[in-house]
Amino acid sequence: RQKITVRLAPKVDINDVRSESIRLKEIDLRRQMENKDSPDKSDSKHKSPGPTSSTARRRGTIVSLRSDSNLSPAPENSNDWFISQLSVMKSFPSSICSFLIPCYIASGECPRPGLLNYDVANTLFLQVHCPIVRPELIVISDYGQTTIDFGSASIGQELSRTVLIQNITNKTIQVN
Repeated sequence: RQKITVRLAPKVDINDVRSESIRLKEIDLRRQMENKDSPDKSDSKHKSPGPTSSTARRRGTIVSLRSDSNLSPAPENSNDWFISQLSVMKSFPSSICSFLIPCYIASGECPRPGLLNYDVANTLFLQVHCPIVRPELIVISDYGQTTIDFGSASIGQELSRTVLIQNITNKTIQVN
């Protein structure tokens, strides 16, 4: 009789977080460009529409296209990185991963650790289905950091920290 332990620890793909951080930076740049263009739009209402306004729009798009190509992902452990990670978790699609684990069955005792005399015909295949879903609750305080540093506390002193969590499902969750 042998116990087999299967451990599943799904994590968000780092490449997805990098892509999301670039996407969020692009959105911020577009907002900044729109905010810069909004005073121009109010002035253009008083002026007659002409080729200068379309030229300005073309220049704005050229600038935004050039700046989009030079964007780099947020550095890890920065606030922007944690915001990107939260965004990826909120939109994480559910999936099921299946694994086929071969279990080699050997008879007798093992003469040396790591050296088993087994027959391939005595292989048991264990199929494991692992549903991977997004979390129901996420931490939104401190940019999603799940580690809280209380600092040093003297004996008899009482410290408390507030953590904000958000329900990202459609159902009601009771937290005690």
